[in-house]
Amino acid sequence: HRYGGSMARIFLSYDRDDAARARSVATALEKAGHDVWWDRYLKGGSRFAAEIEKALAAAEVVVVLWSRESVQSDWVRDEAAKGRDTGRLVPARLDGTEPPLGFGQYQAIDLSRFRGRSSNRQFQDLLDAIDASIGAQQDLLPKRKRRRSSLQAPPLWLIAGLVTSLVAAAAFV
Repeated sequence: HRYGGSMARIFLSYDRDDAARARSVATALEKAGHDVWWDRYLKGGSRFAAEIEKALAAAEVVVVLWSRESVQSDWVRDEAAKGRDTGRLVPARLDGTEPPLGFGQYQAIDLSRFRGRSSNRQFQDLLDAIDASIGAQQDLLPKRKRRRSSLQAPPLWLIAGLVTSLVAAAAFV
């Protein structure tokens, strides 16, 4: 898309009544280069909760599709809460329904006019939000590395200065 964002592992949360719309979102995200997991990957005999937990843990972003139906779903609310609580939530609205209590403070992307075209402005907003979520997570990594690297070997200029001082001191002995 416009900004050439990186590929993300996305968990797509939605209500079964919205399966057709979820499929169009998933397909467009995959065409944009993202790896999308949604419950169509559950195989017969799978343990739903275990498979969903595994997919949620592996996802970099949790895209939740809010609708009249999904705000009533305990599964969707639980999946959204996991995304929210781990800083990976990207909420979107399929219709004019407001997100449920606990999610109203997060800006939801309006996908009410999205019909599967990746050039759609609303879909581009979703891609931008996914990039921002990934970027926010990656911004934490350099800070952690900097803290650790300050405890590692001293900078080369300091070592060179100490060696020079020792050589000069030895010359006077």
